Amino acid sequence: EEPEKLTVDDWMAVLKLAKLWDMPETHDKAVKSLDEEIQKRTAAGKIVLAKRFDVETWFKAGFAAFVSGKEQISTSERDELGWETYARLLEAKD
Repeated sequence: EEPEKLTVDDWMAVLKLAKLWDMPETHDKAVKSLDEEIQKRTAAGKIVLAKRFDVETWFKAGFAAFVSGKEQISTSERDELGWETYARLLEAKD
């Protein structure tokens, strides 16, 4: 019998626990399993998750999408990013 496949929410929970409990191999597996789904998110969404879970590739993808001018950040996304991160993104864009 095949094991049940994990949903995106399940993998996010795995990622959270892997970070909390300092389990780098599990963290990497969760990142790999989530990567395709995360790449569909907005620039801000990628950056927020990258900061929360220490995922450099998600940060780079979000940063590149934002500074290239392809995406704007909404007020709610700005609030989720925090003022410091938002200000740094704006500085990089200029």
